[in-house]
Amino acid sequence: MSELAVLLMLAALRRFPAMQENQKAHRWERWPQPILAGRTVCIVGLGAIAEHLAGVLAAFGCRLTGVSGGRSEAPGFDQVYPRDSLEAAAAEADFLVLLTPYSPSTHHIVDSSVIAAMKPTAVLVNIARGGCLDEAALADALRENRIAGAALDVFANSPLAPDDPVWDLPNLIVTPHIGGFADVYHEQALPIVAANMVDYAEGGVKALKERLDR
Repeated sequence: MSELAVLLMLAALRRFPAMQENQKAHRWERWPQPILAGRTVCIVGLGAIAEHLAGVLAAFGCRLTGVSGGRSEAPGFDQVYPRDSLEAAAAEADFLVLLTPYSPSTHHIVDSSVIAAMKPTAVLVNIARGGCLDEAALADALRENRIAGAALDVFANSPLAPDDPVWDLPNLIVTPHIGGFADVYHEQALPIVAANMVDYAEGGVKALKERLDR
């Protein structure tokens, strides 16, 4: 998940899709390449993946802020905002990255008001769940160039139909829900499942190390 987040951030920041179009057209065009160092990344949802991503981005020299419904601080984050301050957090971010679980309380947590608060140079990345983002509001913002771009790995309706207008939105990178679709998924996941089965057999639910209380 962290690798995909960085991939999407860099692809949007450095306009990699435009480079691909230039390659297809056999067109040699260069422009100064922006870097991640010094940029503020706001991660919405502060679970284990967010903490890992924060460490990766810190190595690039990024400043990390977070938004959480239940935590006031987290390792690797310079500042953590409460959920009701999401607009304020979005307003100072160069990247807004969604990593929150989907629930009724996080439905469209990033809506038109949050997107309106973002910088015109900011990029939105969603690798959480499609329902966490108001896709219609994002589409309007992209068409009107109110933010610099977006990268989405998840969608409210998935897979996207061939005629879905999302495909043709300007400054949007689409990936087909591959955040957790790693070639070593089973090698990594099965030992956790096996260990939890043993823990459950020996001590019940309270003994489980990997628990999702939501």
